Amino acid sequence: AMVAVLFGSLLLALIKPKSREIPREAVIGILYAMALVVSLLLTDKLPGGEIYVEKTLCGYMEWVSWPLIIVTILVYIALLLFHYVLRHKFIALAEKPQTLKNERFWDFLFFTTQGIITVLIVPIAGVLLAYAFLMIPAAIAAMFTRRWGVAVIIGWSIGFLACVIGLSSSYLFGFTYGPSLVLSLGIFFICAVVLRSLRCKKGRQ
Repeated sequence: AMVAVLFGSLLLALIKPKSREIPREAVIGILYAMALVVSLLLTDKLPGGEIYVEKTLCGYMEWVSWPLIIVTILVYIALLLFHYVLRHKFIALAEKPQTLKNERFWDFLFFTTQGIITVLIVPIAGVLLAYAFLMIPAAIAAMFTRRWGVAVIIGWSIGFLACVIGLSSSYLFGFTYGPSLVLSLGIFFICAVVLRSLRCKKGRQ
């Protein structure tokens, strides 16, 4: 998995569309879709392949081991410190990449750390929930602020509230935890889009 992460990070760092009409996110989405399709094709030929697909998509949080939890926590703390120490570089990468001397190198570091996060969380939470937590809270925060500190607080708060609501509904109504959490995050995102639209309309009036 780590070899795939390094290869994918290198590929994403090297492939940067010159046209603004093709955003980097579109390239990431296409590569991810291709990798998922290949994995589905391979598991389709294996005995019990549908079980592997379900675990990949939804995870198996109920049966996760404590050693994996401890390793994940320690690695996440290390990555948090890493990103905090180098925060000015990563902020520049997002806002003004042309100011960095080795832009591709910082791209590679960023994608590698994101890949490590994904490799550790997917066996626990599954692909759907992992990407939902990576993308949705950050997207919601970006709708309402450009200040990084405020965005972090908004993103963490949204993630925490979505966890509480998703897990509570899963427990009370007997829903599967993964889809419940993804749906909870999705509802927060829809509400944020509506609120953002209403604010924009009021600003124009």
